[in-house]
Amino acid sequence: MTLRIVGFSRVPAPLALPPSSLESRNSSKPPPKSKGKGKEKTKDPASPENSYDPLVYALPVIHVVGEFRGSDVDESVSRCARGTIRMIGDRAIRWNLISSEVSTPERDEWVMEGVQVGEIGSAMGVVGMWTGANHERGDPIG
Repeated sequence: MTLRIVGFSRVPAPLALPPSSLESRNSSKPPPKSKGKGKEKTKDPASPENSYDPLVYALPVIHVVGEFRGSDVDESVSRCARGTIRMIGDRAIRWNLISSEVSTPERDEWVMEGVQVGEIGSAMGVVGMWTGANHERGDPIG
């Protein structure tokens, strides 16, 4: 597989973040002490306040195009590919690639969604699933 970078785009900012999530990440002040009686509420780990990672929004979406050899038809035939690579939650790297039909490079045949094994720059590969580009009933999933 050979891919080349053809562009970058910005990750859209989150729709809304609690003000405390930005303040707590950008401040060295300790969090305010709770007032009143009783136990302090525990924070929900799934809340946007606890899941915001500024690096996800600081790094661009990488747009790629390229080709790869090998298919169920002929191992020497090339397919065209295009897609995006970007950081998502938990600092995982998400890959989305769409590949063409062997005989008709302008027609999409397969789509792959995967997560990179390892951190930024890892060469260990991508783990994910593929299916037909049009997501039609009866398309295989691999």
